[in-house]
Amino acid sequence: DCYISSELPVFLDLRVRYLSSCGRGSEAAALAKCCVRHPTAGQLLFFLQVYLSWLLKTGQHDRLCKEFCVELCANALRSRLPCDVLTKTFIYKTIAVLLPSDLEVCRACALLVFFLERTVESYKMVYLLYMHPDQEYHVDDSPIGNNVRFETLQVENLFMYVLMGVLHPCLQNLK
Repeated sequence: DCYISSELPVFLDLRVRYLSSCGRGSEAAALAKCCVRHPTAGQLLFFLQVYLSWLLKTGQHDRLCKEFCVELCANALRSRLPCDVLTKTFIYKTIAVLLPSDLEVCRACALLVFFLERTVESYKMVYLLYMHPDQEYHVDDSPIGNNVRFETLQVENLFMYVLMGVLHPCLQNLK
C-alpha cells in the first residue's frame, strides 16, 4: 500500500502493461489487484480489467463470483430500502454460506440471524460458532477482497449495534 501510494497511477499502469506484455501475467495481476484496492489507483478501471481478466484466464471464476455476491449482499444491507426479517435473514445466511472459512463473518451473520429469528436453531448455530477458537485472518487466503470483507463486517456491526440499542431498553424494562 505504501509503495502504491508513492507511485503515480500512470506509472503503475505502465508497469502492469509491461508485466503483461512480458508474459508475467500473475505478477501483473498481483500488482493490479493491489492497485484495485488502493483508494487513488483503484479509480483507474484498467487495473480492475487486468485483475478480472487474469481470474477468468486462470479459471478462478468461483473467487470472482464470491466477491461479487458478497459485495451485492453488503450493498443490499447498506441500502435504505425497506427489508423484511425474512429477506435480511436470507442475506446473512447467504454471506455465511459464501464465506464458510471466515469465522468472524460467520459469527456475525449467525448472531444477526439469531436476533432476527429468535429460534432454537439459530441459537445453536451461534453457540457452535462461538465454541470454535478464534482464527487469525489472512488477506491472501480469503476468497474475497479485504475491502469487501471489511465493508460486510462494517454493515453487519452497524445492524448489530442498532439491534443492541433496541434490546437494551427492553431488557431494562424486564428487570
